[in-house]
Amino acid sequence: MSPVSQPRRSFLANASVAVAASLPGCSLMSPAAASIIKAAPYVTGGDPLAELIAEYRAQVACFNARAKDEDWDTLLAATYGPPLERLWHNPPEPTTAAGVAAGIRLAMAEPELYAVPQILAACLRHLERGNAS
Repeated sequence: MSPVSQPRRSFLANASVAVAASLPGCSLMSPAAASIIKAAPYVTGGDPLAELIAEYRAQVACFNARAKDEDWDTLLAATYGPPLERLWHNPPEPTTAAGVAAGIRLAMAEPELYAVPQILAACLRHLERGNAS
């Protein structure tokens, strides 16, 4: 069984789609569903790593919503490609426990993601500096 509960997983998926709805070129959400994002301030929460992960997830939702109608390479470059590249090559160090948690949650949800070692290294640097709060 996954360590993330099904209601929480559904909430996170819906929040990601709500974020995607607010992105240019990705209108796929009703106003009622888009309100989910306002109920979850921790999705972006001011932490640079948490914000980048939220952007990545929103762009993945946008990609998935548009993938059947568009060229995948072009769509990748226009959606989740840039945030994924940043997560892989230069993830920001989290500044809060929420950012560390976002990094760990992404690693648990997508362990095969090639950016996971860099994300976890950024989280570890934050913790090793004594920034556990």
